[in-house]
Amino acid sequence: MASRPPEGEDTWPDRFPPRPGSGDGLGAWDSLVIPDDARELEPDRRAWLRELRQQRRDRWLPQGPAAQRSRTVLLFALVAGLILALSAPALLLSPQPPRGSLPLAAAAGPDAVAGGLLPDVELRTLGSQPIDARAARPAVLMLLPAGECDCHPLVLDVVARARAAGVYPWLVT
Repeated sequence: MASRPPEGEDTWPDRFPPRPGSGDGLGAWDSLVIPDDARELEPDRRAWLRELRQQRRDRWLPQGPAAQRSRTVLLFALVAGLILALSAPALLLSPQPPRGSLPLAAAAGPDAVAGGLLPDVELRTLGSQPIDARAARPAVLMLLPAGECDCHPLVLDVVARARAAGVYPWLVT
């Protein structure tokens, strides 16, 4: 803060010291140019606006390694969120196999008729212990003829459909 000059002195201290070699004592004020036309200031105005835009940009997008890492993490999170948002409806709306145990058929009824119980026989599987046919429920049993048959595509279709429904298929020959 400037104070008044002491009594008897009528000059203020110079804010700008005189330039070396200038004898007029104006200091930095002698380089001040006031244009005759405001259009001459247009390049300076454009440069000033460019600086303001750069300052705003630097405020929102700082530079440096830490800022680059945070932008990379933000981009990764954005891409992961986009993938999740696009794949979630497909995962939620796709058909799901039944969960838990499936309801068993009736515990009583006639043997070996449609809607009744399976015969009380043992099923022998390749490489494992014999299983009671009534214990293999729910299941799809495919009865194949003893001789040679051309039913390979049909068997593959039945196996694929049974597995899609969550039921174990059995081939009985």
